[in-house]
Amino acid sequence: MIALVRMSKEMTLYTEDIQKKVDECYDIATKARELGLDPEEFIESPQAKDLAGRVEKLVGPRGVAEIIRDLKSKRKSDDQIAFQVVSDILDKKIGNIEDLNERVDRAIRVGLAIQTMGVVSAPLEGISKIKIRNDYQGKKYLSLYFAGPIRAAGGTTQGLCVLIADFVRKKSGIPKYEATDGEAGRYVEEIKLYDRRVHLQYPSSNDEIRFAVAHLPIEINGDATEDEEVSRFRDLPRVETNNIRGGACLVLNDGILLKAPKLLKRAENMELEGWDWLEDLEKIAHGDSSKEEREETDEDEIKEDILSPNSKYIADIIAGRPVFSYPSRIGGHRIRYGRSRNTGLAAGGLHPATMVLLDKFIAIGTQLRIERPGKSTSICPVSSIEPPIVKLKNGDVIKVKTMELAEKIFPEIKKILFLGDILFGYGEFAENNHNLLPSGYVEEWWALELKNEMEKKKIDDPDLKLYLDDPFSNIPTAKEALDISKKFGIPLHPAYTDFWGNISPKELKILHEALRKTFSKTNGKIQLRNEKDIKKILEKAFIVHKVKDDKIYFSKAMDFVYEEIFNLKDINKIDSKDDDDIFSYFYKLSGIKIKNKAPYYMGSRMGRPEKSERKSMKGIHTLFPLSDKVGNSRLIEKAIELRKVKIDVCRKQCPDCGKITIFNKCPNCNSHTELQKICTNPNCRKLSPTSYEVCPQCQSRLNYSEEALFNVKKYVRKVTDSLNLPLPEKMKGIFGLTNRYKVPEPIEKGILRAKNGVLVYKTAEIRYDATDIPLTHFKPREIEISLQKLKELGYTHDFEGKPLQSLDQIVELKVQDVILSNDSVDYLVKVANFLDDELDLFYQMTPYYNVKSKQDLIGHLVVGLAPHTSAGIIGRIIGFSHARSIYAHPFWHAAKRRNCDGDEDSVMLLLDPLLNFSR
Repeated sequence: MIALVRMSKEMTLYTEDIQKKVDECYDIATKARELGLDPEEFIESPQAKDLAGRVEKLVGPRGVAEIIRDLKSKRKSDDQIAFQVVSDILDKKIGNIEDLNERVDRAIRVGLAIQTMGVVSAPLEGISKIKIRNDYQGKKYLSLYFAGPIRAAGGTTQGLCVLIADFVRKKSGIPKYEATDGEAGRYVEEIKLYDRRVHLQYPSSNDEIRFAVAHLPIEINGDATEDEEVSRFRDLPRVETNNIRGGACLVLNDGILLKAPKLLKRAENMELEGWDWLEDLEKIAHGDSSKEEREETDEDEIKEDILSPNSKYIADIIAGRPVFSYPSRIGGHRIRYGRSRNTGLAAGGLHPATMVLLDKFIAIGTQLRIERPGKSTSICPVSSIEPPIVKLKNGDVIKVKTMELAEKIFPEIKKILFLGDILFGYGEFAENNHNLLPSGYVEEWWALELKNEMEKKKIDDPDLKLYLDDPFSNIPTAKEALDISKKFGIPLHPAYTDFWGNISPKELKILHEALRKTFSKTNGKIQLRNEKDIKKILEKAFIVHKVKDDKIYFSKAMDFVYEEIFNLKDINKIDSKDDDDIFSYFYKLSGIKIKNKAPYYMGSRMGRPEKSERKSMKGIHTLFPLSDKVGNSRLIEKAIELRKVKIDVCRKQCPDCGKITIFNKCPNCNSHTELQKICTNPNCRKLSPTSYEVCPQCQSRLNYSEEALFNVKKYVRKVTDSLNLPLPEKMKGIFGLTNRYKVPEPIEKGILRAKNGVLVYKTAEIRYDATDIPLTHFKPREIEISLQKLKELGYTHDFEGKPLQSLDQIVELKVQDVILSNDSVDYLVKVANFLDDELDLFYQMTPYYNVKSKQDLIGHLVVGLAPHTSAGIIGRIIGFSHARSIYAHPFWHAAKRRNCDGDEDSVMLLLDPLLNFSR
């Protein structure tokens, strides 16, 4: 394999150490599996180290891995690789597939597998079939049948799958799909029914659906996934079912319509023709009005034609999840561009004081539904952005700069005037193909303007350089800020700039006149009368002030600023025109430039709360069937009372002595048994190898399982005797097996889980779910780890390269290290104890974890797994936090094919899926 990245020595040692621990766990699990106590004698979770290998193993064809690696070495993007590989398959350069139908099928699946990084099952299970069909005129067209698991691919990749299919269609010379009016109506009815039954996050309008269907070059088809049927557009010639097709609804609504801006960008980048109609979807969404009409807003809202308000995020409000601000309403969030160490990958930042002021509805990891740029974000605290501004019951308006102050004044708050900044990186807009909104005038912008002017004037002032080095902490005084503005001709510093864009020129003139009348030339103080109109203007512009004895006071610094920017010493009135904007007015008054501090405000509401909890099957300890005769309790004790229960279970045969059993080990000769198929003919019932499709004796259909009476009491007594343990109280099994082969789990594992107080998931591992949060840097004190332990894990220097000597130094997080929630600790300790018991008592091997406290978990490996994916990502525990979330590097979350917009994923101790996962 060609090396694409040259790693540092430190990073090489880090990855080698992780690989060594992975191999150690695989060695232990391999020896355990070879004992033959499990359904298979090998680990069913193999290692896969790169995209190319995963794609070839998932969908093939043979040889595609080397082509992908070669293209990767040439620095090709994933889109370029996908389309090149698809093209090579169609040209028979890869796979040499002769049949056109098969070639088209394989090309589309491989393209989707590359786009999903070979991680999710969507290329196999999300597309049930791909057909070249004939229409009523005999013309061919391409039809993709989507199934429910396509959801795992995500909206963008679902849409991209259709783009790939269109590329395949064109290259294969297949004509376009042309939808009939009836088919368009069927999609409209179907998506509305699906939304009512399953719930779509952002259901599209009827016009959007009809417009998209009319322009689609590929038929988006699907299998029936719901019992409910359409009522109007039934029995259409080209639609095989009247039932709701969930996969088709998802791809059209979430993939094509919701992700239209992203798809348009991808289509343009790959020079795919015929998709420019996606650009017109925005006009459909806003009705037939022109862009200029759509951008007009009320004077009390946005003063510049930026974007029309988008109310989709409040279209489906859920009880108990409050709306924090309405679309584009003044006082909502101001978008701040940038990234903190705990934001990015769709996660945004709010000032911690805002989180307190919103009655703590928002915590670390809480999902916000947002107006733009995407549909949602997970929230993390960032203290360096603009804080909220509130009005108190006594009339004071204050800026709430700390959590402590927010806690203190919370009972006295009458109204939140401004929610503060919400921090997003440029990447969130690029990823969503959303136009960048004008930035408010912020400290870093001011510092850049100062730097440019200093360079032009060739000024090298060490005092001024302090403002450039750290514009967030080094704030000039009011006099210094005004002097700098006058000397260099740059706008006034944001710290002394109010939200003037919120008010009209008329309101500004009223305020100016009031300031002029009450300004004292002798002492420079301003004492406004507390009049209703003036107070309203001050609050509208979020101007900080105090109210006392029917007078309004500003700070000494702001008295000085207002004296200068309103030129209060000059009694002459300026010649202003009615159409002058706010900022021209200031410049005419004083010659000082004032910038708009908030040209745009964004709306939001609460989405999902943050999560940190075990993932299980409602108290189930073992995947052993007990039948429904035991009742809803599913207690093993109840099954024992019944002695024998009828269960639907597999049949296995010993290859040595021929004994028929349901267990993985032959009770006679201790050999590993082999799964058989059972003849469905009651007069035959002969067993056959699993490769057979029909019974060789009577040609009847074969099944993997059959109902039979099973003596639970006898079996449990034998197992508890072998483990030398009593049966745990209230241990639960399941009604019946749902896997294809109906192979039961050894009940010993369930007994050991119940003993340790842990529960099983449906694939036989123990999972813990938590919200995904990104992190690139941390302080040792924040994650409850000693410096000595941190150094043992390879952290020897801080992010500046200085030796690690303090718990408060900032350290760069390594890409596969994770910080777990304290909520998960007790449970994971129990899981480790269960795995040690399993090794010791079931496999008769040496325990591995030996964990007694959470500190003992540090350094151990976990597997991160997103829902509906087939590849787990290795992580290493390095600490714990009070947040109910998983902190990890953005690369780690992205490797799971997740972002941090409110997604939640599972973690498992590595040895658990290696020992227990079974297909």
